[in-house]
Amino acid sequence: SANLFGQSDLSTNLAIAQYHGIDISGSASHTILVTLQLPDAQVGWPRQWILNLGQLRAGSHHWLYRSDGIQFGAWDGVQLQQKLPVGQGELAVLCTTYDAATRTYSLFVNGELNQRVESLSFNILAGNLNVGHVVNPSQVEADFAGKIYQLAVWTHALDAGSVKTISAQALSKYAEFTLRSSGVVNGELGQKYTWDNASSISPPVEWFGAPPGTEYFTLFMVDNGSTPGFPYCFGCTDWNVTYIPGYLKAIPEGSLPPGCKDGETDGGLGYYGPSADGSKHTYTMTLTAFPSEKTAVLNFSYTAKATNPQYKMRW
Repeated sequence: SANLFGQSDLSTNLAIAQYHGIDISGSASHTILVTLQLPDAQVGWPRQWILNLGQLRAGSHHWLYRSDGIQFGAWDGVQLQQKLPVGQGELAVLCTTYDAATRTYSLFVNGELNQRVESLSFNILAGNLNVGHVVNPSQVEADFAGKIYQLAVWTHALDAGSVKTISAQALSKYAEFTLRSSGVVNGELGQKYTWDNASSISPPVEWFGAPPGTEYFTLFMVDNGSTPGFPYCFGCTDWNVTYIPGYLKAIPEGSLPPGCKDGETDGGLGYYGPSADGSKHTYTMTLTAFPSEKTAVLNFSYTAKATNPQYKMRW
């Protein structure tokens, strides 16, 4: 589109950016589309700023992430406060269109119309756009804690068909099949999930962006070995789960949901956590979706105690 502004990757992480000279003023028609990943944890207070178009006061167009959803609309004017149909940590394409002729403000989520309000007006006095950054430091507010991947601004109101097409393209481009665990902090597996805890229990895992049509998953955790020169455990399987139903999005700590099956590991049947030699070992956990065979990988490390009796039993 000739009127498209800034359709590009902002960052693979949090984008804090400022743009100037955008040709939108007063209550002119415009469209804003953002591809983002919501924060992993629900916020309480303060509110987090996703963006603000215009001056840093009443009349501008802002998006605010709150504990009860996202607040879209005019600063100190008509607004939508919406709980989105997407979960924490998930990818979403959010789009608002404003038609000045009808004063209609529409919100689209992943290409589908979510809510619409009439009789909304803006009073944009400056062509500035702040992205991901708190714009009102006098209040207890914060930068956006999620990730912003893409931003686009048009100087007219896109029709619903165009919003749907562009949103589908963005979802396809930025959808990542990712695997996470709250048991891994700063790249290190918690001791709770190792034999240093006396009874190793399996860590919680969750995944996002699974390929459409996934029928089942498999999960493998492999010990990649220790520092160079110490070959023990290289390639050992520490966790092997099969027949994970395709509708699942997580495995809780210490147990398997119905339908999942524990497979053989180098320590027997079921999860066999780190029980190494006192050196730092690295591990790779791989979730595979079938029939696509697309994989999501989580890498981490753990340094077990040198006197770990389970290590001696294993060898």
